[in-house]
Amino acid sequence: MVGMTPHEFTSNAIAWHGSAHNWVGAVSKALNVNRRTVQRIANNGNVSPRLGQALLNLIGEVAPQVVHAEWVNGEGDDGREYLIHTRKPKFQALIITDGDDYDLDSDAGIKYAFDDCVLCGFQWIDPMPNNVTELLERAGDAVQSILDNYK
Repeated sequence: MVGMTPHEFTSNAIAWHGSAHNWVGAVSKALNVNRRTVQRIANNGNVSPRLGQALLNLIGEVAPQVVHAEWVNGEGDDGREYLIHTRKPKFQALIITDGDDYDLDSDAGIKYAFDDCVLCGFQWIDPMPNNVTELLERAGDAVQSILDNYK
């Protein structure tokens, strides 16, 4: 049996699911455990050796893996680009660039504009912090770095 930290469990589960969005439900269903059990682990609870091993069996690994990237960029099943913050507070945000047909006026949530981009459609996996300004600035820097690498 494998010993696994809550961070390793969460990283492996998100990597298996392929998204930080709705991973708790997907993993609990795949492991056939209560959703609250997985949520407790994600909130720094104990990972039983049985559940740790079951997750590794699910992803076909023999040792815990950790997602080292703080920021992950990818395309959603809707064809839009997303930014995922993998560390607390974890969240997913939509990346809108010039020419995108997304209706920003209908999005009542947080919007963070920088250069020719806007982060919006935030889905918080962890509770949203009281002061998000620094986090949003770092998110903007991460998106800019990602976009610079595409050039």
